[in-house]
Amino acid sequence: MDCSPRLVAALALALVATALGAAGCGEDGGPQAPSLDEWADRVAQLCSDGTQEAIALPLPSTAKEVGTDSAAMAEIALTVRDGILPLGLPEGNEDAASAYVDELSADAKLLLEVSKTAKRGGDYLTPLSCLDESAGETALELGVDECAAFANAVARTP
Repeated sequence: MDCSPRLVAALALALVATALGAAGCGEDGGPQAPSLDEWADRVAQLCSDGTQEAIALPLPSTAKEVGTDSAAMAEIALTVRDGILPLGLPEGNEDAASAYVDELSADAKLLLEVSKTAKRGGDYLTPLSCLDESAGETALELGVDECAAFANAVARTP
């Protein structure tokens, strides 16, 4: 057998590529879905970070401040959502995880509407009343308590 340095290097590279490919792919050759525990751990950290950002914002006391606060809350919600998207959906809980991401998007959209309405001096309480607890409830179903707390922190805009 020829053990030239080039052949050894090529074989080593092929073994590493094969090992990396097998570790990162499912049966169909695509990316392997994370387990619910893996997914929940990573999502919990994103939500925890988002909660800290949300509670650090000062409570608004005027309509203009509500507009600014709602826009900031929407941005935080979108940051958390955008951090979750590349994780994929957890194996066996795809529907609930997808619903959670959709609920974050809906909350952010609603908060942006509240922001625009409040900044114009309009009745921002009407769109704000549509901010429901569905994201928090879905987070609890998924076992991610940190995301339920995040949903409460985002909805705290008066």
